[in-house]
Amino acid sequence: MNIVADESINRSIVTELRRNGHNVLYIAEVAPTIDDAKVLQYANQNRSLLFTEDKDFGELVF
Repeated sequence: MNIVADESINRSIVTELRRNGHNVLYIAEVAPTIDDAKVLQYANQNRSLLFTEDKDFGELVF
């Protein structure tokens, strides 16, 4: 499964997901402070599950 983990996700969770065979792009590693809309756009374009604890994404989706 392809997952985009927002920087609000704890690194230990990302590590465990990767250990279990998931392909995880961790925003904190590749583009910290990137705009939420760009994170959502990347996840959509790459058909990835977006994993976040940031409630602001709800406003972007609905």
